[in-house]
Amino acid sequence: MKIKILIFLFCLPFISNSQLNCKNGKNSEGGKTISCFHKNGKISTLESWDKENRSGDIYGYNNLGAEIFHYDLRNFAGHASVEINYYPNGQVNNLYYSSAPDGGIQFYRYRHKFDEQGKQTEYSNESQPDGFPNTLMYVPDSLFKKEENIIKKPETIICSNPFQTEFIVINETSKKVKIILKAQKNNFIQLNDIEVELLPKETKIVDSRILSEKFLVQENAYILEFVKVKRLKFKSIFALPIETGNKKTYMWHVIEK
Repeated sequence: MKIKILIFLFCLPFISNSQLNCKNGKNSEGGKTISCFHKNGKISTLESWDKENRSGDIYGYNNLGAEIFHYDLRNFAGHASVEINYYPNGQVNNLYYSSAPDGGIQFYRYRHKFDEQGKQTEYSNESQPDGFPNTLMYVPDSLFKKEENIIKKPETIICSNPFQTEFIVINETSKKVKIILKAQKNNFIQLNDIEVELLPKETKIVDSRILSEKFLVQENAYILEFVKVKRLKFKSIFALPIETGNKKTYMWHVIEK
């Protein structure tokens, strides 16, 4: 019996330490859900799967109900899974996301650290071939403002190769879709949120950026979110990036839930 229990624990889709206030349920598709809560009763994390337990999503929220992360999960064509630790108040402390296809050398690994109010304090991208092994800390805006006031001495300009990063959204559905690409902080370029409307089956280049000698990593650029529409539910599948010479393309495929 003890062996069976250990096997069951290792087969859980994600690990949730120190979070005991969780409930199992069913979604509208008949798939399973796992809801974990803050001490104030609001949802901390929501894990939801389709009826076949092949594709799922994991959402995280702070104690005010604001979304702080969202990842796709899957149990086919490789894997996509998360490990989560919680604070005693129910807030997510650490999150580790891992995704890899069946074949190839590429894999995706992201780590997040939050404080007890749900504010992200650390983030690292350990993916290959595009990840950074070092932890990227979120720097307060006040430090950036101080740097702006510093008068820099003239520098010698050295010509370098331009690297283009392109962001594409493909609407695979027969419905009109509205999405928002939420701009993320990075150390290379200033980005703004982009709201886009896509017609049925439309493919749209949402943004294109050029940096010197490097590509803009997707996690440091944009995160896709949907503008909610009554009775219509969509989800996005992030495809493996396409790299050709000095150009790299990131693509989101929009499908119906």
